[in-house]
Amino acid sequence: MTSVIRPLEDSANVSDKGVLPSPVTAMAFHNTSPHLFIACNKSITLHNVLYNNTITTIKTADKAASSPLAATHCEYNCLIATRKHARTHEIQYLSLYDNKCLRTFAGHSDEIVDISMCPVDDNFLTASRDGTVRLWDVKSAACAAKMDLTTENKMDPRSCHAVYDHTGLVFCISAQSKDSNNKGHCVHLYDARNYSGGAFAEMQVSHASIRNALQLQLSSTVLGKEDAEEMSSVPWSKVQFNASGKQLLVTAKRGLVMMLDGFDASVGHVFLNDTSAVTADENVAPGSDAIDMAPSACFSSDDQTILVGGYDGVVRCYSATSGAELSRLEGHPTGSAVGCVACSPNLAVVATSCVNTALW
Repeated sequence: MTSVIRPLEDSANVSDKGVLPSPVTAMAFHNTSPHLFIACNKSITLHNVLYNNTITTIKTADKAASSPLAATHCEYNCLIATRKHARTHEIQYLSLYDNKCLRTFAGHSDEIVDISMCPVDDNFLTASRDGTVRLWDVKSAACAAKMDLTTENKMDPRSCHAVYDHTGLVFCISAQSKDSNNKGHCVHLYDARNYSGGAFAEMQVSHASIRNALQLQLSSTVLGKEDAEEMSSVPWSKVQFNASGKQLLVTAKRGLVMMLDGFDASVGHVFLNDTSAVTADENVAPGSDAIDMAPSACFSSDDQTILVGGYDGVVRCYSATSGAELSRLEGHPTGSAVGCVACSPNLAVVATSCVNTALW
């Protein structure tokens, strides 16, 4: 068995039941329950994927729909980033059970790009374009710890990302390198119990290693030498661990998805999203954000498969071992980019979203 992906009966389409307006901008599965949080158009919907029924929908603050979303340990609660105005960016701890904001976490002064919940306790990490990574506890509004990357000589602070592994014992902070002699990305690993002692592993993913992987794995008809050079330096949009912690999955702009070794950050398989579906759209202007956007991708819960949402409405499933394409999930409208892909950690269910939300 190479994948835990199995279609639900008739590939249940959530939006067809009137659950959500489009587009969906963020999704998160709860770790132990069948609940799926779906953020869309100033609202968050809580959906039970086991019985395919919507539990509730609540309205959220302005500009919250496109922000990071994370499920907490309570099956009805989630965290979402909001922006009150240009210099005030907050995280709201929401209860969808009784439609309340339980707590607000303030401190970031620029866009919040990551919220990562610790799997074993009530701590969570946030990363922001203000150049800081902050540690919080859902039980207290005060920031528990702050790492200011603006004082780091090795990292570009505005490109930082942060994520816990699935044990909650390790977290990763990544950012573009400021070393002009070794251009690339820094990947630092920290002991979650002793983070004040600094990173226990500092790894570098050079642009050259990404370029070489692109040229080696993709034919010249798909990606030329100059294209590979340009793709190797695109900004990263998300970093995530697989369940074993032995691999990292990176999504980047221009449709790039790549696997990294969790011990030395060497580049493994690379996947390139076809942007032709976007560029062929007459309503999309050349150089627009739609062309430059990062794809959505994730590991399956058994680490055997990588799912990549396509700009053409198709979700492609690749072997994490060989990198070969195994299957495709087709059902979204043709030409609609799949902006969210998520796998349930405890059920054989995949959720994918663009202008609708499908369960497989």
